[in-house]
Amino acid sequence: HFLHAASLSAEIKRFRMERLAELLDDNTGLFGVIHVIPANFTNPADYIPMCDSCKAGKIPLPEQLNNYIQGRMMPNVDGVWFPSEDGLRDFQLLRLFNNGTVELKYNLYLQEWRGEKYLASFEFLNAIGDIVEGTAEIYKALGRHSTMYICTSIIGCKGYWNFDNRSAAYPVASKVDRDRIFCTPIEVRDILDAENVDKMIEECKTMTRYALGMK
Repeated sequence: HFLHAASLSAEIKRFRMERLAELLDDNTGLFGVIHVIPANFTNPADYIPMCDSCKAGKIPLPEQLNNYIQGRMMPNVDGVWFPSEDGLRDFQLLRLFNNGTVELKYNLYLQEWRGEKYLASFEFLNAIGDIVEGTAEIYKALGRHSTMYICTSIIGCKGYWNFDNRSAAYPVASKVDRDRIFCTPIEVRDILDAENVDKMIEECKTMTRYALGMK
């Protein structure tokens, strides 16, 4: 399920790095990024005019994405985004790109427990499912059977203990061993194949947990 075509792999990596550089300009501290990138994202013939399509009602904003919208839709150079009007609620920022990519920037937070700081990542892990399912709804409305790649990245996380809400004693004895985590893209063969989508969401969550040092 990993990326095979070397050129596509390089293009996806370049796009992710460009986006992370841009996000790092605006953010210090701890945040995660989810990208859902179509295999044909470099082909201008497949571009989706996001602003016009959203305004015309051709693209729905499904419930799964609405949960992450803090403000009104605004056009930008490569699609649309949803900044909060006061700038105070941009701890999660959703962007839809004309190249068909959906991006969520999600500020992570630390949980204090017995005097130690723990990285709380479970909400970010749950967001993976929401963003991929929301992307699937958009592609369903467009009638596009696209191959997509789910990519997660976490920045600023080195040295924190993990806080795992799946265990009875919440914290687990594992530390994040690096400051920037870029998980390998997970391939969804067809974004309209619900069974494949569900399977790859779980695979992506597992890979992201492993990358943080959680079993």
